[in-house]
Amino acid sequence: DSFGHDLGDRLLRMVGARIHRSVPRRSVVARLGSDEFAVLVADPRYTREPQDLVGRLEEALNQPIDLDGRRMRVQAGIGFALAEAGSQATALELIRNADVALSYAKDRGKGHSTAFEPRMHDCTKERTELSAGLVAAIDRNEMRVVYQPIVDLQTGTVYGVGALLRWEHPTRGPISPAVFVPLAEATGLI
Repeated sequence: DSFGHDLGDRLLRMVGARIHRSVPRRSVVARLGSDEFAVLVADPRYTREPQDLVGRLEEALNQPIDLDGRRMRVQAGIGFALAEAGSQATALELIRNADVALSYAKDRGKGHSTAFEPRMHDCTKERTELSAGLVAAIDRNEMRVVYQPIVDLQTGTVYGVGALLRWEHPTRGPISPAVFVPLAEATGLI
């Protein structure tokens, strides 16, 4: 976008073409969002060894792209989900699972890939519920400030206090700041 929409669109078309060239024949490559692509691979060989395909995609995307003399690097997070033989998973479930895995890959930083695991869905669901609960917590006065004295250990003199935020959830009880502070930062509530 910093070079204009036309250049950005051309870059995305080139990325799409690289993805298409890196996947097996008869695979479906689709652009889902502004910079998000999906690949549906029906070749059962990649169900057994998905890292081979992921490696090919990473290699293709890590090569610089030349646009009007500008050499650009694309870093892609990759999340993937497998439909096991005999699985009743729908296409929408597979896309959702791959999207959850992509979130985990992005959390690890640019250029990482992650396979979906069922526990990820539970963690994502809990995180979403806690994020929504955090908004309500502010409205319901569930947040409170506690003060912790700062003491000189040699003299025993209190020379200050630290103010700490605590969340008392109505059904879950106390929520650790290690859990809710990153959520507040991620959602802009901080």
